[in-house]
Amino acid sequence: MSTMRYSGAIAIRVTYLEPWCAGTPAPAGRSTRANGEYRCFLKASGYSVTIYVGAPAVLSLAVDSREAFDDAALASISFAVDESERGKHSADWASLAAMKADGSGWLISRKADGERGQKPFFAV
Repeated sequence: MSTMRYSGAIAIRVTYLEPWCAGTPAPAGRSTRANGEYRCFLKASGYSVTIYVGAPAVLSLAVDSREAFDDAALASISFAVDESERGKHSADWASLAAMKADGSGWLISRKADGERGQKPFFAV
């Protein structure tokens, strides 16, 4: 299952990869993590990066819920920014993402800028 999330100039395609049995090679599209993981493809201004975010060890939400995909998108931006700061990526992901008004985190939306009825939300 895949879905799109947005933050500023960044479009994020989030795909949940189901878990696979330990000890055997995972086929394409399956995760070797116990609870699965999210593959997040970030793209903006000619830059792109793929970030893998593990599903939580203790599941308080269904792994395919809207909120779980929101959390994975939020984490992927944080990981991309961290990797950029360490020189792993040439893109400045922090300047491409949208910040909360108070500067305390990233703004994630389920609709692209300009789409009718955009209702951004803030992940905590």
